[in-house]
Amino acid sequence: MSLTSTPKTSSAYPRPRRRRERDGSISVWVINDLLKGLGLRLGFRLVEFSGRVLWEDRVEIDVGANSSTMVRRFSPGEVERYRGGKSSDSVAFIAELAGVGRDEGSTLSRSRIF
Repeated sequence: MSLTSTPKTSSAYPRPRRRRERDGSISVWVINDLLKGLGLRLGFRLVEFSGRVLWEDRVEIDVGANSSTMVRRFSPGEVERYRGGKSSDSVAFIAELAGVGRDEGSTLSRSRIF
């Protein structure tokens, strides 16, 4: 599976970006091109294509104004453990940003790796 970086563009909200590293790990970055810092909730899920959730986790983060930050790096062994023996061809890794406070519960941005 190969992924390419997407160019930084303006958006109404920060967005998660993911990258498959050479060692097979997955890095999740949050890019904020707004001129103000934000408190956000970043959720991670590993799901089968049938929709069954194999694993999920959430973290609350503060993202600085006009910045990019690596929030989490998943090692190949960690991803394998979460897959629980399922083929990598039948699962997707999803990172979702949600607002807190005024935007509580609303999904602001989503990124997927198949």
